Amino acid sequence: FAIFATELCFNFVYQMKEQWHRSGVNYYVARITDDYYFKQALNEQYWCTQQRYNQQDNRTVTNLLNVVREIREGDVLLLTNGNRIYAYGKVCVCRAASDRTANLASTIEKNQYEHDSGIVSYEDSAVFYENLMDGTDNWGERIDVDSWTAYCKSSAVTTSGVKEVKGLPLMSLFQITKASAESKINELNNQFNKRYKHIMDKVELVLKKKNVILQGAPGTGKTFSTATIAVKICDDGFNELDNRDKVMVQYHNLESQGRVAFCTFHQSMDYEDFVEGWKPKAVKDAQGKVIGMEYSIEKGIFRQICEKAEDNPDLPYVLIIDEINRGNISKILGELITLLEPDKRGERNHLNIRLSYSKKPFSVPENLYLIGTMNTTDRSTGVIDYALRRRFAFITMKTNKGLIASDEGKECFDKVEKFIVEHFSDPNTDVEEIKIGHSYFMYNGEDLKMNMEYEVKPLLMEYVKDGILNCSCNDVEELMKNL
Repeated sequence: FAIFATELCFNFVYQMKEQWHRSGVNYYVARITDDYYFKQALNEQYWCTQQRYNQQDNRTVTNLLNVVREIREGDVLLLTNGNRIYAYGKVCVCRAASDRTANLASTIEKNQYEHDSGIVSYEDSAVFYENLMDGTDNWGERIDVDSWTAYCKSSAVTTSGVKEVKGLPLMSLFQITKASAESKINELNNQFNKRYKHIMDKVELVLKKKNVILQGAPGTGKTFSTATIAVKICDDGFNELDNRDKVMVQYHNLESQGRVAFCTFHQSMDYEDFVEGWKPKAVKDAQGKVIGMEYSIEKGIFRQICEKAEDNPDLPYVLIIDEINRGNISKILGELITLLEPDKRGERNHLNIRLSYSKKPFSVPENLYLIGTMNTTDRSTGVIDYALRRRFAFITMKTNKGLIASDEGKECFDKVEKFIVEHFSDPNTDVEEIKIGHSYFMYNGEDLKMNMEYEVKPLLMEYVKDGILNCSCNDVEELMKNL
């Protein structure tokens, strides 16, 4: 009788709620109390629980099911662990195809499906489902989100001041007012942007200007920053921006999809390599013997990514050009340099030309972003082409002692920086441009000593020979002895 009464009450409440007019987006606190499940939810972009009649309090299970029946695609979950909110995400439909559908209440109440039976979604719930597949790290009831936005472990906000919607149960998932949700979302975004300001400012500039060059001394993190920026532009939901390993995993994933491409400019590179050109190909007979050569027009990396971006205008694409100042810009870009200007990509001033070899019309799509790097200490390349400079915004990457973890590394950094400042003698150069970046000092013990001897010392010696530092090589040797 108790079970029958519970289900009768459950269905009555649901039917009454279905009669209410629902408009707009609803917001929910989605709490997970177990650290293991919380980590899984973060990695897999879902909220999860494991509730069963006769295993947990029946009234608690029913209350939870009442809430999940109300949730629709587009609603927002605030992912919570304990009393702290870590991220938010927009609800999406189950990513995996269901094996079968069933009534939510009867399935969970009667334990109709055992572990290993697959994915079950419910006819009386728009987005709530069970994952019972074998081999999964975490199986149970869940709701998927598009991605967890603004996640940073050190930037969580408290649930203090959150107001519930009256009449709904306080459970591991409960609805809150729009005002409370928006307030907490703003707090999360502000904390996230503050924590990653050094990255988010660059991302914002790239999105606005479309063409940006990161310039600075060696070891300031220019090349790695391009990867981080590219990942954030292509995957706005990616939030672990200071986790180098995860950044590179996602970077290579985007690279394999053709969303991100990388090249390095050098003196031998030309239009035929970057855009398009005639390329030879061996012609072989039936036995595999080379009997001649034939030529065909092959697309360069720039044309390839432009075409991909044009085919998918709703997705951002990024081309990274390392050592951009080492290439002969006129030789590499030719007539295409005009097309790089952001205003030549939009609808208002859209411009295209005919390519030199294929004679096909060509333009640079609006959803392609270019990020270059430039070493400011390299005297062999001279001043960057003025035509290119007009089309790019520049960000100077500075040394950052705060990123060095070890005290030993910080001490070496301070001594080298002091040495450079004291002996700096080039009136045409900003001293910041020739400081040695923090990445050289992010070691300790023997690794740090090797870096000082075989990387920092030769660089300082070059500065002396080029007249950038007004001292002798013996002075550099003396400095190395004291590190």
